[in-house]
Amino acid sequence: MDFINSIKSLISKQENNFFLLFLSYETRNIGSNMLGMFSTFFVYLQFGKSLKMTLAYFLISSIAMVLILPLGGKMVSLLGLKRSIIIGSIFLSLSNISFIFWEQNLYLWMFVNIVFLTLSRILFRIPFRIDLALNTTNENRGFEIGIIRSILSLLNIFLPFVGGLIINFFGFTGLFIVTTFFYLLSLFPLIKILNVKLYYSYSYIGTFIQCFSKERVKDFFIHFLEGCETVFSLIIWPIIIVLIFNKNFTILGGFTSLTLIATFFINLIIGKLSDQDKDHNLLKTGSFLYGFGWLLKLFAISNVNVF
Repeated sequence: MDFINSIKSLISKQENNFFLLFLSYETRNIGSNMLGMFSTFFVYLQFGKSLKMTLAYFLISSIAMVLILPLGGKMVSLLGLKRSIIIGSIFLSLSNISFIFWEQNLYLWMFVNIVFLTLSRILFRIPFRIDLALNTTNENRGFEIGIIRSILSLLNIFLPFVGGLIINFFGFTGLFIVTTFFYLLSLFPLIKILNVKLYYSYSYIGTFIQCFSKERVKDFFIHFLEGCETVFSLIIWPIIIVLIFNKNFTILGGFTSLTLIATFFINLIIGKLSDQDKDHNLLKTGSFLYGFGWLLKLFAISNVNVF
């Protein structure tokens, strides 16, 4: 009954910022799920299958985001949460379209791509997470998010497979155009949300000082280690898995779709359990299992091992 009542509650509050924010986010995710790991492999191919150059691209884009992030806080304060999210989504669309022109002038359009991508990250991620936190209740936040993500994960199951088909028939250009359409479509639910303004009080240098303050240094290193894991999961692992599947994008997309089926059930279960987990035992157990899963990936040398 909790599941059914929560769905009815969410649907009956379509004007609620929380519902509209997640509707926008998951519309955006339709494009992201189509693109998935294919974008990383595209970058890898553009650099002549050079892993060093691929890592350099992602390193530069990450450093750019870190250096501009404090200014992003000021920009969000000036624009407000709603306008920042909208502008950030537009920059994401532009960064996606810029991939199409890489073959014409690789380094020029790589620079343009990094600029657009950096602006997208700082103008979307910060205000979206703040707005989401402001519009959910502490008691049911995990369950509310779990329900919506599970429902939309079910709808998105076939998107990686569709992304692989688009590449096979229309190439990467076709995929970039289709995914950009969904990024732009995600703007419409944002029109009705409130434009809340918050003041960002830290200076540029003060922002970095806060990272190493006594109250935040532990969280800083946790997120730093999470970022290190992201390097492998979003950059190196996609290249490995595409090569394992012998560049068969359709089969690879199908494999990713199977993963999303499991994600549907896990999101719902974990979302409910997280609201009841006051001692963070769920986080500790999940971290152990997640780390063990990465160890198993060391032995993935064929598509059977990947499963």
